[in-house]
Amino acid sequence: VREFFTASTIGTLTDLPFIVLFLALVASIGGNVVWVLFVGGLLMVLPSFFLQKKMIALTHQTQGASAKSNKLLHEVIYEADTIKAQRGEDRFKRLWSELSAVSSLATSEQRKLASTLTFWAQGVQQATYVAAVVAGTFMVFTGEFTVGTIIAVGILTSRTLGPLTQLAATLARWSNVKAALEALGEIADAEQDQEEDRTYLRREEMKGGFELRDIAFCYNEDSGQNLDIPGLKIEAGQRIAVLGANGSGKSTMLKLLSGIYRPTKGRVLIDGVDMGQVMPRDLRRSIGYLSQEVRLFSGTLRENLNLTLLERDDDRLLASLDFAGLGPFVRNHPKGLDLEIFDGGEGLSVGQRQSIGWARLWLQDPKVCLLDEPTAALDQTLEATIVSRLDAWLEGRTAIIATHRVPILELTTRTVILQNGRLAVDGPRQEVLAHLQKNNKKATA
Repeated sequence: VREFFTASTIGTLTDLPFIVLFLALVASIGGNVVWVLFVGGLLMVLPSFFLQKKMIALTHQTQGASAKSNKLLHEVIYEADTIKAQRGEDRFKRLWSELSAVSSLATSEQRKLASTLTFWAQGVQQATYVAAVVAGTFMVFTGEFTVGTIIAVGILTSRTLGPLTQLAATLARWSNVKAALEALGEIADAEQDQEEDRTYLRREEMKGGFELRDIAFCYNEDSGQNLDIPGLKIEAGQRIAVLGANGSGKSTMLKLLSGIYRPTKGRVLIDGVDMGQVMPRDLRRSIGYLSQEVRLFSGTLRENLNLTLLERDDDRLLASLDFAGLGPFVRNHPKGLDLEIFDGGEGLSVGQRQSIGWARLWLQDPKVCLLDEPTAALDQTLEATIVSRLDAWLEGRTAIIATHRVPILELTTRTVILQNGRLAVDGPRQEVLAHLQKNNKKATA
């Protein structure tokens, strides 16, 4: 896009108005010879207009194949161990070859068509010049022209058709620019967390009460509703366990409460106010979300803990790691907080990555804690350590925990059970667990 809107393109557009002036001069000097230039100009430009749809289709085909190739390459690099373990090398090699072939063929055809249009315009320009000179020569024999008139017409012909040749080449490149502008437009028009044309409510501190009203959520039209909750109220300071089978909607519910997802239908209220009215930065400051898979970034351990602009001192960082049970490991490591972390946390165990997630949550010090299987990757000793520290740390905070682990379940006082995205059970923890045990006994009897 940047290359297209450069001096050469601007120069071409600037020269276009002078074509009318040059045609008028040719008409005044050469009379009917101007029709030779007019027809030649049309023959130069019209093919580029008529073939725009095909050029754009080839561009979309090229970009689509390139995007799929890049996605496949990313997956192969990051999931190489899985591919080797499942003996999938041949399959991914075949996919890569197919995508590369499609991309190469589309690119080759696109370049061939663009070159053809450019050469066509240049050829027609030369043919038009020759035709104008030949027509002028015959008119010299009839006494209508002089030699000087032929020379003038030839010069004006070159000046008239030159910008059209550049225009034909510009139109041949326009398909790439249009496709790029469409992609940029989709990015610019994508839904934003914070809309520029509205004013949000500011909340320096939140109590942490939630209410779900007629909530429905679906990831796409084909998947159907992934979550359907007519109503659910959570008081500030409550500790709630969310149970359910895989795919029942536990993670989706937590992401709705965190503001990461927006409901397809219904409203999510925090402290009695629709979450959409509150400044997103205020929500993220007060709501801490620990996902099942903790994402780490290339850099050092210190940089992964200091993801915000707020720089914490090393003592506080070490205190967060002590809370997460990773303090002894970091203190005994030669690089300490400068421990290098690779893409996605490669080189660290899943449990260590989850511990870093706990350290981030401790540093954030949120009023609301949304925990999605927060101890699933921890060993029993570390899980017991964190649970013992959580009991005091969660005092005065709203905690909503999706888990199947009994130790952390003991921290909650209320249990919510989801089935197929719907609210099935909601009640005090002891009563709900007793009800579940009773049903299990009946099922095994």
